[in-house]
Amino acid sequence: MSQPCTPPDSNPPLDSTNKEAVYSVGTLTYTKMGLVSLFAWLLWGDFCFQVMESLNPAIIPLKLRSLDAPNWAIALIMVTLPGILNMTICPWVSFKSDRHRGPLGGLGSRHR
Repeated sequence: MSQPCTPPDSNPPLDSTNKEAVYSVGTLTYTKMGLVSLFAWLLWGDFCFQVMESLNPAIIPLKLRSLDAPNWAIALIMVTLPGILNMTICPWVSFKSDRHRGPLGGLGSRHR
């Protein structure tokens, strides 16, 4: 299992530049400002991802229509091809990634 996050002690380790407490988990070390920055970037990334996930299904058919694509081609691109990929490639990738052993571990190394 991973080590729990260690909060600053009564004698916290000090960063030589700004004299702030340093939080660490494993080999990662963060200051309070670093954690706030990380949290902000993660929120921004999730927001952008959600916006793109909601816009793509609405924009792609409009773009295909502007390119004079027939209705059958739009249906093929929007429905049939993703369905075929989900039934064929996704299970294979899942199977391979679940059983991968690399130099950084595998097979449950995330839970050690």
